Amino acid sequence: MKKNIANFWSAAKPSICVLVNRLCDTSKRSMAIVKSCPRIGSWLISWNSGRCCASIKGASSEIRNELAGKLGVTTRVLKSWLVALNTTRNICAHHARLWNKGIGTRPVIPTKAKNPEWYEPFQIRADRTCGILTILSYLLERVAPDTSWRSKLFSLLETRSADELNRMGFTDGWKESPLWKSWVEQYDSGKSAA
Repeated sequence: MKKNIANFWSAAKPSICVLVNRLCDTSKRSMAIVKSCPRIGSWLISWNSGRCCASIKGASSEIRNELAGKLGVTTRVLKSWLVALNTTRNICAHHARLWNKGIGTRPVIPTKAKNPEWYEPFQIRADRTCGILTILSYLLERVAPDTSWRSKLFSLLETRSADELNRMGFTDGWKESPLWKSWVEQYDSGKSAA
């Protein structure tokens, strides 16, 4: 597990890594980690999602805005995503049911005016698992675009019934969402080639 996380972050785009590093430099809670493990891949292994949320809150507005800008969202959206991802992580860590229920902490979906891909032709629901997985996919596209995470996700989704997918928020048309379409097509073409 630790090796996978290190590989993920070592493949991350350098500008985002630099921002995350600066973010941690401003967080009092993370200073010991940063000082003892200067390489981002090493210290992020022990940087849990709770620390991530705390670090974002404690960072200067300049760093928050720059990081959110690099990820293509507003600071408000990024903060809500990190809280929702932290909540999701906690649900999973405690073996609670996630797949067909809301997480309680609804992430903010970017506005339709600036980000129509979240709404048309398929509206991503923030209150379901599909919304969380879409956020993860969106962030991974910017941080580690070569990850195989989506292929594993699609393989898993193929084992679910239409009713189960619907309850997760993957209702009819989700594969046509610009946030998923190219990844679904890439996965399907890889399956047909095999």
